[in-house]
This record gives sequence, C-alpha cells and structure tokens, in this order.
Amino acid sequence: MNLEISKRLVIIPTYNEAGSVEQVISDIRDHYRDLPILIVDANSPDSTIDIVTSIKEHDKNLELFIEQKKSSLSKAYKLGIKWGLENNFENFIQFDADGTHSASDLKEFLGTRGDYYISGVRNSDNPQTPIRKFITFAARTLINTIFGYNLKDPTSGLNAFSAEFLKKFDVNELTESGYFIQIQLKILAKRYNSNFIETPIYFGKRINGKSKVRIKIMFETFKALLEFYKAERK
Repeated sequence: MNLEISKRLVIIPTYNEAGSVEQVISDIRDHYRDLPILIVDANSPDSTIDIVTSIKEHDKNLELFIEQKKSSLSKAYKLGIKWGLENNFENFIQFDADGTHSASDLKEFLGTRGDYYISGVRNSDNPQTPIRKFITFAARTLINTIFGYNLKDPTSGLNAFSAEFLKKFDVNELTESGYFIQIQLKILAKRYNSNFIETPIYFGKRINGKSKVRIKIMFETFKALLEFYKAERK
C-alpha cells in the first residue's frame, strides 16, 4: 500500500443506507483501491451492517465500527476521528454514505500535508431542493455574521483535515449534537489559523431513500451553534 494513502482515513457514517453504501464504497474503490475506509454505523436495523460486513471479507482496508444505538452525525464523526487517532492515522476525510458526494473529488483532499483543513464547497447549480438551498444560505449568513469569517459553505459534509490540526484542541470536547461538528471543525480551523482551503465539489442526489435532515436535527444543530458561540465569548 502507498504509505501516503495508508495514513489517510475516509470516515463514512451510516444509518439505514443499505440502498447506497455498497455503491459508495465501490465508487471509492474504483478510484483508490487501498484507501482506508471506516464505516461508523449507528446500529442500523436494515441490512447496512450485513452489507458492509460482507464487503469487509474481501476488502482488507475497510473497517466497521458499530454504535450501540442510533446517535447523531456529529457523534459518529467524533467516534471515527477518535478511532483514527488511536490507530495512528494522520489525515481524515468526511464522506456521505448516500451517494451525494463523488469519489472523483477525493483527489482534491488527498495531497495536502501539515496543519490543514479542506472544506468542500457545493456549487450553486448542484441539485439541491429549494429548502436545502435556503438552509445552506441561512446557515452561511448566520455563521459568518456571528463569528466574523467568510466561509463559503460552512455546512458542507465533504471535508478533510489533519491530525496535526486536531492536536490543537481536545477532540473529546467536540460536539455530539446534530450536524454541528461540520461547522465546529471549520470554525476551529479558522480560530487556530490552520491552513484553510476551500475547493469546489460535486453534490448530487441521494442514490436511495430520503434526506435525513429533519427539523429536530436542525434545531439541535442550531442550539449547539449558539452554545458554542456563547462559550467562545467567555
């Protein structure tokens, strides 16, 4: 295995993604045969775990971490990051399990070294629903206003960052609320003056099923954002 690739870990949270997870893994493998992948599954009641377990039998670079019960996207990524650090990975990539991200974009996230954070930026012509576009716009406006940054896509889910960046703070203190970890890590990268890179990415439609973005999750994320902002001001 290429030493550079062996130190990079793609973290993919799953919950009831039986209709897409095999294709997502296959797409990554078409581009990077040896790139380590960690599936963090929230104890899916469908056949997601069985599918990943079956693929693992002939893919030595695929790992599966099963949570005891369904939690949040933020907790799944937090668990994945901690697992990766414990297993001496030096670079981390966040990737969705529903097919909205393209494996062909990974090349933009694999070549950077040192203390960095790479944020994927969804193009405005990507096939998002009007409500999702509004949420993205509103979140970007709010976050940039209260924190004073100019993030192009603070809620984007395809991102990469280094262990060197993660060492600047206690990962145990990362949020476990809603989707906020996507936002929190970007803010921390800015705060700690890491090499912050924004790169265009493709954002497509789900392969199967419906979006998991719900009012409750949006509320949890918004609440976590305000709590983080208050803590930052102390």
